[in-house]
Amino acid sequence: MDKDEEKILLGSILSVEDNEMPVKRDKKKILSLAPQQQNHDLDKSNDKYTDKTPQGSESHQSTNVPSHPNLKYEEQRQNQKHNSYNFSHLLEIRENERLPHSKKHLTQQYTQTLGQFQSYNSDKAIKHISEDPSQYLDQICGNQNASRNLQRIFEQGGYEERYLIFETVLKNLKQCSKDQFGNYTVQKIFTCGEYEWKKEIFQRLRGQYIELSKNIYSSRVIQRVIEFVKNNDNLEDLLLSELLPYGNKLLQDQNGSFVILKCFETLKIEKMKNLIPYIEENIYQLSQQTYGCRIIQLLLFQQNRILENIIPMAEKLCFSEFGNYIIQHLLKKGQPKYQQYICNIIKANFENLAINKYGSNIVEAMFSIISNEDIKQISYLLCNNQLFVNVSKNQYGNYVMKKFFMLDPKFIQPLIINLRKNPEILQNIRQSEFCHQLYQVIEKMM
Repeated sequence: MDKDEEKILLGSILSVEDNEMPVKRDKKKILSLAPQQQNHDLDKSNDKYTDKTPQGSESHQSTNVPSHPNLKYEEQRQNQKHNSYNFSHLLEIRENERLPHSKKHLTQQYTQTLGQFQSYNSDKAIKHISEDPSQYLDQICGNQNASRNLQRIFEQGGYEERYLIFETVLKNLKQCSKDQFGNYTVQKIFTCGEYEWKKEIFQRLRGQYIELSKNIYSSRVIQRVIEFVKNNDNLEDLLLSELLPYGNKLLQDQNGSFVILKCFETLKIEKMKNLIPYIEENIYQLSQQTYGCRIIQLLLFQQNRILENIIPMAEKLCFSEFGNYIIQHLLKKGQPKYQQYICNIIKANFENLAINKYGSNIVEAMFSIISNEDIKQISYLLCNNQLFVNVSKNQYGNYVMKKFFMLDPKFIQPLIINLRKNPEILQNIRQSEFCHQLYQVIEKMM
């Protein structure tokens, strides 16, 4: 290689480094042409480093200068940038050409009018729906945002828009009522619609009330219907004539029992008296249900037989997930004789209840109505060191103990004196992961 070729090669390398790849240079490094000479020799023997640019074509390099590995690397790097840009641009084009997705639950759907994907929660889309809601009515079911925006239009829009939504709902009433999102649009008609529209829906649903009451979504619509017929004896009788003959089956169903509960809460109890015997006979089974226990709480002080049936099973219900709410209700609002009966059960089973997830709620409820004499008795009971430690170190029992120490200090003195005599007890519970706050409360009282 002559000196002219070396100068041209060196100039091209430095030009690339300065303009395209700025790097930090080591000042101590001495620039040498020896490696470049070696690489140039490789260029002649290796095709992949050979400049194959056709003569006559435009190139940023001189055709007289052989391609260098560093230059080849730069070309690949520039091509990658260029290809990446083209690919993202292609994706952008494809996004606008995509067909509607088969799933109905997407929050973005293709609209032929706008010619692009449009999010339903955007201001532009909401305005567009308000101007012409008809093309979105088929998305009442399965589309959360479409359903929400149609509800908003029904609440704030003009009469024609609201009637258009009502008319479409009426055509697909059963499907909308059972839909996860569509049922809210049906409910909106009962809260904001015209009286005639509500009555029309009431009539259309006749013969389907039992089926809809057992569905998790349409049962909410039936509850709106129950609110609508309130204080209208004719409509109440029509509704109950369909529900009450199957009341027993509805009470056995989780969603159906919710509908029956709404009937007891909204309508006159005299009209529900046909269900009372079944409730009395199956009171324990209903007390184990989410809404069944609420029906019992509602009837507890209105039907003497229900109260009489609850008392013998009170201890069992204290440990029940839903039954404990019935006992708490009895402690808060029951007659004094029944309150004392429950308190005696709690004192006899104090440790087992205090460390139980549901029973601990009963013990804490008792502390809100407990007499001073009962406080003393429990204080002496907790002087049993092992019992005190077991309850205090329990994940549920520590809350019971904290609430107990918040009672009148005069009546828990026996327990305080015992703890002063046995300081090792406090050191024992101090090390428990559940007793940090309890230890601080007791320490202040010592």
